[in-house]
Amino acid sequence: MHAFVDYLDFKNLPFVDALRALLQAFRLPGEAQKIDRYMLKFAERYIAGNAQTPFANAGRCLYPLFSAPVSSLGI
Repeated sequence: MHAFVDYLDFKNLPFVDALRALLQAFRLPGEAQKIDRYMLKFAERYIAGNAQTPFANAGRCLYPLFSAPVSSLGI
């Protein structure tokens, strides 16, 4: 999983475009813990390749990753 995410190039991509590239490359697993691992690795990789990102660190990058799907459910 880590090697797969490391293979993708997110340099100089806006956050949404980088996330879209990740999600188009494979299908997310159904288990929340596995999704969390993928999203954390994506966040680390995104931060490493984008110095001008508004996120201070990978942990801050996780909030919008999880809030977008929940808000679309209307919960």
